[in-house]
Amino acid sequence: MAVTVLAVGVLAAAASAVPVARLIRWGGAASAAAAVAGAKVEEMRATGCTALADGAATLAGGYRLSWTVSRSGPLREVTVTVAFPTGTGSRSETYEALLACQQ
Repeated sequence: MAVTVLAVGVLAAAASAVPVARLIRWGGAASAAAAVAGAKVEEMRATGCTALADGAATLAGGYRLSWTVSRSGPLREVTVTVAFPTGTGSRSETYEALLACQQ
C-alpha cells in the first residue's frame, strides 16, 4: 500500500515538472520584455520631445520591439510593444508611459 501511494506521488510530481518549467521560462521572457520596454521608454525620455518618433527594432534573443508616440498638449504618450518567443510560439506585451515636455 505504501509503495502505491509513493508511486502515485512520484508520478504526479513528474507530470507537473514540464508545465512548471514552461511557466518559469515564460516568466523569464516576460521579465526581459518588461526590462526592454522600460529601457526604451527611458531612452526616449532622455532623447527629448522634439526628436520622438515612431519606430521598430529587432533585438537579440528574438525580441521584436515597436513604439508609437502620440502628442497630447505638453505630454507625449508612448506605447511600446515587445514581442518575444515563448518556446511554443510568441507572445506580445504592451506598455504605456506618459512623458512630460517643456513647452
